[in-house]
Amino acid sequence: MKKVSKNSKKGFSLVELIVVIAIIVILASVMAFNYIGIYRNCMKALDQAFGYETSATK
Repeated sequence: MKKVSKNSKKGFSLVELIVVIAIIVILASVMAFNYIGIYRNCMKALDQAFGYETSATK
């Protein structure tokens, strides 16, 4: 029969979960800023392609 100690660790500690959530938040914010830049560049390219004169293309 296997002995079960009182100090056996099951699951994750609160600190580990907070660290993982912080990493996910940092990655999501970096992705959001990159998406905004890509979107702006796409809009500029579309404006230039169709000959629109906007403040973004000046």
